[in-house]
Amino acid sequence: MFSSIKADYPKNNYKIYLSDNLSKNIEQYLKTFNNKSILIVADDYFTNKINLPDKQLHNLFTSYNHIFIGGGVESKNLNGAIVILDKLNQMNMTRDGCIVAMGGGVIGDLCSFVASLYQRGISLVHVPTTLTSAVDSSIGGKTGINMYDAVNLLGTYYHPSASFIDLRFMKTLEGRDFSAGVAESIKKSFIYDREFYNFIYNNSEKIFNKDYNYLYDLIYKSISIKLFHTISDEKEKSIRLLLNYGHTFGQAFESVYGINAKSLRHGEAVSLGMMCAAQMSESLYGNKTIIREHSEILTKYTLPTKLSCLKNIKIPNVENLFRRLIKDKKRTVQGNRFVICRSIGSAKIEHITDNNLIKSSFDLVLQ
Repeated sequence: MFSSIKADYPKNNYKIYLSDNLSKNIEQYLKTFNNKSILIVADDYFTNKINLPDKQLHNLFTSYNHIFIGGGVESKNLNGAIVILDKLNQMNMTRDGCIVAMGGGVIGDLCSFVASLYQRGISLVHVPTTLTSAVDSSIGGKTGINMYDAVNLLGTYYHPSASFIDLRFMKTLEGRDFSAGVAESIKKSFIYDREFYNFIYNNSEKIFNKDYNYLYDLIYKSISIKLFHTISDEKEKSIRLLLNYGHTFGQAFESVYGINAKSLRHGEAVSLGMMCAAQMSESLYGNKTIIREHSEILTKYTLPTKLSCLKNIKIPNVENLFRRLIKDKKRTVQGNRFVICRSIGSAKIEHITDNNLIKSSFDLVLQ
């Protein structure tokens, strides 16, 4: 079980390796750098070596400079970036050096952000260890940190030199975190591929049980869809915008809870956002089945379709959520842009200026 997927961007290209055992491949790749010019930035979950798939990966920490950073969203800010920069400065890292990001979306985004800025850019290697990072955040070259309660307010576009997705890391994920990752794959099926929707819907038990064959297909297809939407539109001017399905509404939810993953995982926010978008689709296009189609597949993966599905969470006021939309990065001078699915597999971008329509779309999940 091994794939080498080529990410062939106009000015950058690299390989994405997908397998159920990539320890030797990672080790061999890092040997192309001077061992004093490598910094591994890993989620502090891996300070306990039993959380790593094998001894070979653990040996990387004895071979190279490394630091551990909390993988929670509270690390995804300027302070987290400065921790990495301080270490690079301490190492006197040169421009031919390399940062290895071993962790989920937070670690990947932080390392990408720093790698793009340090000495105007040094090499970056992704080793995503969560489903969210494997199917989405490590692909496409976006970097970002949160600021002023806004998700990814600061960021750049910067591609890695290689990415290694080892399926064994997915086995370590707890249910809520795993489901949050599936949300990003479901999103891709909604905007682009009805057959992928059917695959995810019909194989929920196999995927939930982390059967390698089904996980492999889920990740491979998700990467393919992400590459299709980003290779021709790196800077998000047209088709790449569709990948933000559920995110305009979802980031309002994240913002209102202070970007706190304990209250609300990113994938859960996207799930709620997709339900809001489904309500907007019904209102605009008269699609009477789309809310049900969203609810059924999200429920299969224990993703929230209403805020009441989540425990110990305060239901926000719709006016509060509405105000948060002004911080959405897709907003233009004309107002907010929403990605809406006319039907499963067919998405488009709409400028929505009807405030009552936006608020009524939020209302669907405020129960």
